[in-house]
Amino acid sequence: MKTNHVYDLSFTNDLNRLDNKDAASSKDPVRLAPNEKLQLIAEYAYEMGTTLWFDKEKKEQNSLPALVACGQFTTCYNLLIYIDRLKQQHGNMPSHFSGLNKEWQEKINLLEAQMANEYEEFKKDPFWLYNKMGHEYIPGFKNYNMEEFEIPVKKFEGLRN
Repeated sequence: MKTNHVYDLSFTNDLNRLDNKDAASSKDPVRLAPNEKLQLIAEYAYEMGTTLWFDKEKKEQNSLPALVACGQFTTCYNLLIYIDRLKQQHGNMPSHFSGLNKEWQEKINLLEAQMANEYEEFKKDPFWLYNKMGHEYIPGFKNYNMEEFEIPVKKFEGLRN
């Protein structure tokens, strides 16, 4: 089982994430390390109140795009960690992945490659999937990007190790 929390990639969670045996034992933890863009959006989403309605103030603060984007890139990150864990050997025991038939191994490898590419896209632009899906499903949708996002960077200084 793998959980997905809005704070997983936040600055606030750096110590827990870095000490997490799943992430730390990943075959390539550097590949999965979130960059500052992802962490800023995750921290912003984490600091949002727990009410899930968006009044005028929350809309002006762009809380919904941050929350949705954070959910998207955090899910991608956690699934990559899960696949790494699935492929990992445990002592003398073979990996769970090696016990699957070739068809399932190929599906998982394909999914892993696709998600690795998407995670790299999230690192470039945390809102790329939010924007893509918004245009697909919401008439008159307007793109969102980091430059338009007002994040109180000063507020988060010192949270990163």
